[in-house]
Amino acid sequence: MSNKLLFLDSFVFIRMAEDTNLATAVKSYIISNEYTLIIGVMNLIEVYKWQKYWAQVCDFVASVPFCVAQNSEQISETEVSKYPDKIDLPTAFCSSDYSFSKTELEDAIEVNLRNKISSFEKHYRINYRAVWESILNNRNSFPPDENGQYSPAQRWLFLQTNVLKWLYPYHRDFLKQNVSASKEIKIECFKSVYIQMLAIFLEYYVQRKDGKPSDLGDFSQLSVLPYVAFAVFDNERYDLIQRINRQNLFPETLPGCNLAQFRKVI
Repeated sequence: MSNKLLFLDSFVFIRMAEDTNLATAVKSYIISNEYTLIIGVMNLIEVYKWQKYWAQVCDFVASVPFCVAQNSEQISETEVSKYPDKIDLPTAFCSSDYSFSKTELEDAIEVNLRNKISSFEKHYRINYRAVWESILNNRNSFPPDENGQYSPAQRWLFLQTNVLKWLYPYHRDFLKQNVSASKEIKIECFKSVYIQMLAIFLEYYVQRKDGKPSDLGDFSQLSVLPYVAFAVFDNERYDLIQRINRQNLFPETLPGCNLAQFRKVI
């Protein structure tokens, strides 16, 4: 797979559907710079709500080289299976692997929106509010130090605890094997989980945001961020990424810009 992967937040697809000049400029930028567009499941779930733009989004995606990333659980599964080695972003489909026509690709994307994504979206909407509420409730059991701020030690404890807790239901044997052998588990190797837990900690604990249930989709989309070369996010998530980079909170510098900056680039 090309290591020049570009990720666009869902709102960028809607902006391009509304602005054909923007869509043309982004398409030209992707092709001329030999990027491969990365589509996440959450991209499609969020686009699903905007049925009037499906045709424009399908047309754009089918016009450039693209891959559909595995969901965050499958990315972490690959991270565990290859631990502690680095991995490439796991994908479910790449247009470059086939000789489908643009029309065939457009039709396939729309069929997925109508069928698989429709079903997945309903299941997701049912469950995400409960998860969001549990995050808010759990804050009470992990207050900041006496000075009212979370210390680096508390941040480390939160990440260590919650990354492993996230992995446990799916990878018990892996965790038990390492613990029984008294081996340190390097949670930084599970980048897709680490970045999500870090985002939750910074926004919901440090900044005390109550947020909204749809934040969970945004955090899920962050799972691909450590594996792409370029990413465009809304202002809120861009500010989060900038904060992480400024404070060196992630093992490597994360790529990212907002739409205004991306317009200047293209």
